[in-house]
Amino acid sequence: MALTFTKQASGVMGDKRYWLGTVAFDSSYPTGGEAVAKGDLEMPIEIEGVLVGAASSLVFTKKVSWDASTSKLVVGVEDGTSGIEAQAGNTSDQSGVVDVQIFAIGH
Repeated sequence: MALTFTKQASGVMGDKRYWLGTVAFDSSYPTGGEAVAKGDLEMPIEIEGVLVGAASSLVFTKKVSWDASTSKLVVGVEDGTSGIEAQAGNTSDQSGVVDVQIFAIGH
């Protein structure tokens, strides 16, 4: 399956395009993160950066981050006791990770 994007706003600021909305994960998370294509965020040429905000649905043990080198959203899972975080396991169910706020900029 794939990510589900819900746009709240998009447009142009100067010579850059922006996209603001939420993303929801699915029940089969791939090792390395979920790929984000430029078309997912309405960028005709490239995504230059993505800011990831907290999701209302996340418990304190999960965090989503942007890996610019691979253009992927990565779910980190904290063990709940030591504070050590690792990437979510391959094919793990991350369908509870919804309403993750993202702001993307590109051109």
